[in-house]
Amino acid sequence: MKKKILLLLSLAAALQLQAKSMVELWNAMPDSVIPYIDRNHRLEMTEFIGMGLSGDVDNGLQGKSKMDTITADYIRLTLNESMVMQLKRLPSVTGDSLLCVVKTWLAPEPESELTLYTQDWQSLEQPQLVGDRPWADWRTALWTRPDTMAVADFDALRTATGLVLVAATLAPQTATITLQGTAPVALAADKPRLKAALPPRTFTWDGRAFR
Repeated sequence: MKKKILLLLSLAAALQLQAKSMVELWNAMPDSVIPYIDRNHRLEMTEFIGMGLSGDVDNGLQGKSKMDTITADYIRLTLNESMVMQLKRLPSVTGDSLLCVVKTWLAPEPESELTLYTQDWQSLEQPQLVGDRPWADWRTALWTRPDTMAVADFDALRTATGLVLVAATLAPQTATITLQGTAPVALAADKPRLKAALPPRTFTWDGRAFR
């Protein structure tokens, strides 16, 4: 544990020395990441916040997009009524910091996708970015039978629930990510038991992946 803490501290120090600022990373983001917010509007977002104004701009979907939060290593945006986006700058064992981008669709239940980028916005292949599992596996891996639930009841709940989606939340102040299972077709009566059987799981970044 002590070695892990020292490693994270050294990585964090390296991040501060070598990383581009979040404003620089945001301004350099390719239009392909968010096709309906062009660079000029992205620049306006950070300029508005720098002036103490609301960071919302018109987007190409005839709606509004808003930068809700920006810190030294984190950005959160409401892209539209149906999607939020988080960006987290993370230290890397390679020396250059990386950028984790989480897009979350909000309907019918939250569902996320994760992408890891270099500082130059080159996407990285990370088949096991969270918990040594491919992302798709978490749709089943989040199931955990509570001690108070019989095996037969647990199995019946899983069968009745059907498809499970996975929502991810990056922490603004720590290098962690939390996964939460959601069930879009679950019966309302099953919601309390689902909450117990699909508990959130939190993972900490170690310089290569979330473990």
